[in-house]
Amino acid sequence: MKNIRRSILLVIEVLLILLVAVYLVLSYQNKATYSNRICLGTACSVTVYGPQSRAKGAIEDMWAQVTDLENKISVNLPYSEISQINSLSGSLEWTEVSYVVYDILSFALGMSQTCLGAFNPALGSIIETWGIGTEDARVPGETEISSLLPSCNVQNIELKEDSGRFFVRITDSSCALNLGAVGKGYAADLASSILKEHGIENAIIDFGGNVLVMGKKAYKIGLQDPLLERGNSFMVVTVKNQSVVTSGSYERFVKSEDGKVYSHIIDPETGWGIENNIASVSIIGPSSAVCDALSTAFFVLGVQKAQEVISSFEGYEATFLLSDASRSVVQVGSKTILE
Repeated sequence: MKNIRRSILLVIEVLLILLVAVYLVLSYQNKATYSNRICLGTACSVTVYGPQSRAKGAIEDMWAQVTDLENKISVNLPYSEISQINSLSGSLEWTEVSYVVYDILSFALGMSQTCLGAFNPALGSIIETWGIGTEDARVPGETEISSLLPSCNVQNIELKEDSGRFFVRITDSSCALNLGAVGKGYAADLASSILKEHGIENAIIDFGGNVLVMGKKAYKIGLQDPLLERGNSFMVVTVKNQSVVTSGSYERFVKSEDGKVYSHIIDPETGWGIENNIASVSIIGPSSAVCDALSTAFFVLGVQKAQEVISSFEGYEATFLLSDASRSVVQVGSKTILE
């Protein structure tokens, strides 16, 4: 009997040890590794779930490639490829670029066409004239805008590929590229693909409010209420393996001397900050780059035209918060779990 009892106790001890070991392994596997930095002109962060040894290497590689992307596409860096292209505007001289710049430009030009011109990567000269978000922000004169506007046409941007090399040129000297309306979204998609290459399945990427979640877990994300302090939402969405991007005129704007507020979101048809009854537009969908571009385009287009355009994007939904007295919420596109 004593031997049987000892055997039973031994089995129980072994089982307890195994349970503890399994618990420790699961805890280790689900451990969160957080990293943040200023990048892409904003506060960026990533939270990776999994073994720290794998997460750290993945995060380091991710930041390296995202920083490299910023160094290539930022108009604020004189050595970037986009700045080099802009410096040769109107010269008809081709600028050789990296594949990633060629790819993001191809994407941006395609989105411009699909979004009826409401998303326009050729507005660089007008955006620079307004200077919103910089120390030089001002309200330009009507003559300044009207003289630049005809040149801000995507038809002036040409791309070509030759034997595995990529080239870009701008055919009008008053036209310039600016990828600010899609850069963070493209970077978030890039970050996600890099993490996946390292075997990371679960993560949260937040690039200046452009949120992309990876993995099987569903996350609740609040949509910012423009009338309240940051962190206060008017709606909560539950998403899984999707991105959430919001555009609004409530954070970046410029005031004229008479107190009129001009949004940083430029209407490509007029060259002026958009004026409408929309407080914000939030896009939910699988690609952060697409969400980024659509959020800007739909803010310009409004609800009715957005309903037409979004039919070309399966799996995407737009949530409009109107700025009228009703503060109505209007949704178009695929249905998302809401609370």
